[in-house]
Amino acid sequence: MRSSPLPHAPLGGLVRIKSGGTPSKGNIEYWGDDLPWITAKDLKSRYLVGSIQKLSAAGRSIATIAPADALLILVRGMGLFKDMPISICKTEVAFNQDVKALIPGNAIDSGFLYCALESLKPVLMQLVEAAGHGTGRLDTAKLLALPIPLPPLQEQHWIAAILGTWDAAIEKAGRLLDAAQSQFEALRTELYREDGSEERLTFGAFLDESRVPGNNGSTARKLTVRLYGKGIGPKQDRTAGSANTRYYIRRAGQFIYSRLDFLNGAFAVVPDHLDGFESTLDLPAFEIAPRVNSIWLLNYVTRPAYYENQQNLARGQRVARRVNPDDLLASEIAVPTRERQDEVAAILTLCIDGINSIRSLVVALRRQKTGLMQKLLTGKIRVPEAVADLSPAAD
Repeated sequence: MRSSPLPHAPLGGLVRIKSGGTPSKGNIEYWGDDLPWITAKDLKSRYLVGSIQKLSAAGRSIATIAPADALLILVRGMGLFKDMPISICKTEVAFNQDVKALIPGNAIDSGFLYCALESLKPVLMQLVEAAGHGTGRLDTAKLLALPIPLPPLQEQHWIAAILGTWDAAIEKAGRLLDAAQSQFEALRTELYREDGSEERLTFGAFLDESRVPGNNGSTARKLTVRLYGKGIGPKQDRTAGSANTRYYIRRAGQFIYSRLDFLNGAFAVVPDHLDGFESTLDLPAFEIAPRVNSIWLLNYVTRPAYYENQQNLARGQRVARRVNPDDLLASEIAVPTRERQDEVAAILTLCIDGINSIRSLVVALRRQKTGLMQKLLTGKIRVPEAVADLSPAAD
């Protein structure tokens, strides 16, 4: 299949741009249920499906309105250093001052423009500047100077439709993932419901802290424990650590947590592939006695119902409250029989495997879309040729 480079045009020559604003929050007459009012929190998917807040007819009269098929892009906000949300309006909407509306002209399809801007997000992210207090800002002039690929309009329609199919699949898989995670939490809550048969034990009855000396901070292979029960992984240090900091060797199967982020669910069990990695005493690790199943234990402590209610264990200032090992080991937990623990662990492992399969599907779909988008938007694949190649050959 032949490829041919696509012509480009600056974004500013393809769209009209509008700036948003916020009607006075002190005037209740401006707020109601007449018109969606869009902020960064609403820019979650390809198409805008609703808004947290709405304007009344009075609010509409003083707001900036974006028509259906306009694109809304976040140009100011603290989250702009991590992502640049973009959405297409299905109906007319109002929007705040952190958002710009791009209204496509006759030369460009709104769906194609969305795909083009999405493919250029890495470039756009490089243009984000700090505007004080951790806020990011995308300069309008730089945005409008961005070169946009410009195939013929019919080909734009085809590209938007093809990539829209992937977006729809990704969105459906994402909803399936959300549903599976919600069902998992509901099931876990039920499985950990106490019935009076449990034994009250201190953590110290089955956890023994491990302090095997390792390397120093300049040579250690370091671990990080993620918040909200999201696991454990290698720590990516951008600078060399201190040779004066002592690290301790962690072994597969050990229970580990973050002193600083205990109240945010930073717990894990060290997996086999991280055996031999190291952490400081800010991430204490423990051998687990045979009377307790490690999967059962991990799921017990990573429930928000557990870690959010352990304020009494934390010491220190409000913004840097830590849970020390001695306090954890002295606290109590309701422990069922080992047989029951094993049953619960087996059920939850099956659920987690299913969730991970769906998550892998989402990742695969996104990767496929990225590869296809790169080929379509650079002219490596031209859609009319692709369609022609699929047609029966003429005699």
